Amino acid sequence: MKSSFIKVLIGSILFVKFTLGICQTLAPIEVTYHIKEKNMQEISGLIADSLSEHGNYTFWALGDGGAPAKLYKYELRNLDSFTISQENQEDTALLLDSTTFLNASNIDWEELSHSNSHIFIGDFGNNNGNRTNLRIYRFKRAKLGSKNVSVDTLHISYSRQIDFSSQRFHPWDCEAMYWKNDSLVLLSKGLFNSKIYIYTIPDQPGHYSIEPSDSFQSTQLITGASIKLGGGSNFPDLVGYNFNSSFKLNSVFGLLQKPFKNYWTSDPSEKLREPHQLESIATPIIPLPVLQMAYATEKYDGKNARIYLHGVFGSSKQNIKQIEVSLYPNPVSSDLHLTLNTQASGRLIISDMQGEWIKNMPIEHGSHLIDVAALPKGVYLLNLYAINFAPYSQIFIKQ
Repeated sequence: MKSSFIKVLIGSILFVKFTLGICQTLAPIEVTYHIKEKNMQEISGLIADSLSEHGNYTFWALGDGGAPAKLYKYELRNLDSFTISQENQEDTALLLDSTTFLNASNIDWEELSHSNSHIFIGDFGNNNGNRTNLRIYRFKRAKLGSKNVSVDTLHISYSRQIDFSSQRFHPWDCEAMYWKNDSLVLLSKGLFNSKIYIYTIPDQPGHYSIEPSDSFQSTQLITGASIKLGGGSNFPDLVGYNFNSSFKLNSVFGLLQKPFKNYWTSDPSEKLREPHQLESIATPIIPLPVLQMAYATEKYDGKNARIYLHGVFGSSKQNIKQIEVSLYPNPVSSDLHLTLNTQASGRLIISDMQGEWIKNMPIEHGSHLIDVAALPKGVYLLNLYAINFAPYSQIFIKQ
């Protein structure tokens, strides 16, 4: 058994070294796509679709309460089409299509989720805690792009709620939802005591009085969730934000990929460089590692809603300068000690051997402690990217 494991590990190392030898154009990239439609002040829900006829990414998006009751299909230029001279790029999202409905209204749409056969719209935004008509719309995925689509409805209410007066801090508001195993999983926003409640209901039309099945404490308000269809991850990717003591937007986070535990508190694995009010997240169906994750925002700081794409592939000039890195111990049980000896800054990404990102963080010259204690035992890949340098890659074993 041990011999077989070593052979697999050596094969993986050879594969990594071979890949790096022929792919000197790798670089981290984040592209901001600006939304021009004035009625899309906030993208509250986002799901990935297939590539367009031009080889670009496509996404379906919905607007928050007050926006038209319709879905919008946007085309976003492929990350590989950018010439990477810096990590951040900007572009414009192109509106391709829309879906309209015969019997659905947008009171407060907050989430867009999908299974292999159906699309789900979460009309359960409840900022004041006084709604009595919370619901989820459902229609067949094949109807995307059609007009006057007829929807089924899942009516929901909170079994523990007895006070329907307008309130500022309460647990009766959900903005995140994802589909898994013929069920819909809803996460409360965390407006009350920073506690996130988890609810699970069948994905069929009906009336549901929902009771929390789990909960966890969070330092962030949870505003969006996504999970890969067809397996690969048991845990969702979440987005959200928080505020400072003056109640101004302070920080945002991206990936969580953690089990729900009563004692668990959020430990963001990715922060964006500027404060944005993230409202939705989409797990791409495009093969990794070209595109890793998509986020969307509401209007903030005088700028309209935006969609962000994160990835590591792109067209960049070939670089032969090597990054000097020391990394120990390996195998590791808790903390990786990494020293970037080169005068450079860039991005460090840890992934599993299937290419799933686990950590994504900026890194600068100097010494760093990287906490990997929560990772399951196994083999992982650490990549370090810096503009004007060849990428650095190292396999490590988590004990």
